[in-house]
Amino acid sequence: MNNHSLLCATVMVSSEEEVGTRSQEGLIRGYTYPVTAVKRVQVGETSLRHLFNKEKLSMVRLIDARGEERKPFRPSSAVDERNTSVSNSNLNRVLSTNPDWTKMNDAQRERIGLTFDEEGEFWMPLEDFVSLFTELTLCRLLNINMFSLSQSWSEAVVRGAWSTGVHGSSEDRSGGCSSAFSGTFLRNPQFLLDVGVDGDELLIQLLQGSSDGEQNSVAMQSLLIGFSIIKVEENRKYRLHKLWDHTPVLVVCDPIRRRQIYYRGPIAQGRYILVPTAHKPGDEGPFLLRIFSSKDTKLRNIKRDMPKPPIFWCLWSAPLWITVVHIKSAEELKSERFRSLNPYCTIKCEGEKARTPVDHNTKDPHWDSAFVFYRKKTDKPIEIKVFNHKALLWDQFLGEVQLPATLNHQPTLLRVQLMDKSTTSGHGGLLLQVLTDDNLSAV
Repeated sequence: MNNHSLLCATVMVSSEEEVGTRSQEGLIRGYTYPVTAVKRVQVGETSLRHLFNKEKLSMVRLIDARGEERKPFRPSSAVDERNTSVSNSNLNRVLSTNPDWTKMNDAQRERIGLTFDEEGEFWMPLEDFVSLFTELTLCRLLNINMFSLSQSWSEAVVRGAWSTGVHGSSEDRSGGCSSAFSGTFLRNPQFLLDVGVDGDELLIQLLQGSSDGEQNSVAMQSLLIGFSIIKVEENRKYRLHKLWDHTPVLVVCDPIRRRQIYYRGPIAQGRYILVPTAHKPGDEGPFLLRIFSSKDTKLRNIKRDMPKPPIFWCLWSAPLWITVVHIKSAEELKSERFRSLNPYCTIKCEGEKARTPVDHNTKDPHWDSAFVFYRKKTDKPIEIKVFNHKALLWDQFLGEVQLPATLNHQPTLLRVQLMDKSTTSGHGGLLLQVLTDDNLSAV
């Protein structure tokens, strides 16, 4: 369709035994027929008297692209349906129930523009197309050429599998869907992605494969599949073990029995985890995950649950605590030099540094950004600083706070005052939510 989409029609099957058999009209069940053309043609007399009252007939051209020898098809109970195929001419006649179409010969059809471009093509009226086929697939062709003048997309593709193994091991990757099995849902494979443009539109495809190597339509849709997208901390590197208020599930595609499922929609700027799911724990099978976006999402599989233990314990210590700092907002930020502010925060913990996005033209910014740290020096506070971003000048320091972040095992809401080292007066306040736990798998 104008080099932008592909259309395919299928007669779906209810069991594996039906695959390859023919319907009464001659169509192969479970086989996909690509649509190669759509036309509206005029039928009837060609005299001047009937020129303006001709009936228009909507026609669809499909192709049987299997490449095998095509034998004439004659519906008969004595014919082995698996060993028959249909020639172009016979298929045109067998499939049609429209009287204007059936009474035309090949020469008349060619005269009104119903021609063939490829071997195996055939035409049928739209009314027959709608009644005979049970599923229509629209495949959009995306431009992934980054040097193109038209809109281009960045493509990311990864492969994975739902598998069973020892609980807690890297093979234990089949936890079921979030709606029915919330306790085991996060045992599924997890993929990290970054959305660099606020409101960027994502096109997501999850396609299941056949675990037994068969390539028929039944084997390729044996599982109910779906996925969830979870907002996570801006600096997360390891697998998610539990959902908290700062890790909301933003998108849920409930499992359905399809070979492939899709999602299309805008996503806010930030870091996310995408969790492909089968319906129930223990379901096994391979899958392919593909994401299209305007910018590279850096899609990657997360395999580790936590930082790798050090090889030399005498030189490097292992993390003792995990701390999550959720920077929600600030209020009444002050600046003597600028009337309008573009505030952002930096957060630093034991040498690791991260920052929030800039919130423009406000003294009461809302960042809603969370950060996770694996801490070795539990007595060392976490440092948060607020700056005013300036495009052509050095960013202006607005204030800071030293956060002890002691053990609390539950998220605690804090309102802290920003201070300047040169003065004792406050420079506004921060609204934070802090969670610290000595179980590194608590988050």
